[in-house]
Amino acid sequence: MVGDGVDAVLSEAFLVALRRRGSFGQSSDSARRWLLGIATRVMKRRRASGAAARDGDGSSWR
Repeated sequence: MVGDGVDAVLSEAFLVALRRRGSFGQSSDSARRWLLGIATRVMKRRRASGAAARDGDGSSWR
């Protein structure tokens, strides 16, 4: 996953975090773990769906 794929994962992870901010505790250590967990799940979901294998025009780069 390079370039736009990384940006897409990070953008989606922050959107999920923003939507779910009410479920988050207040510790800064737990904030890092919480956000990393969200980003990891987003990345795994995108890989499973094949979204990470597409470039900007939707064609496969593999």
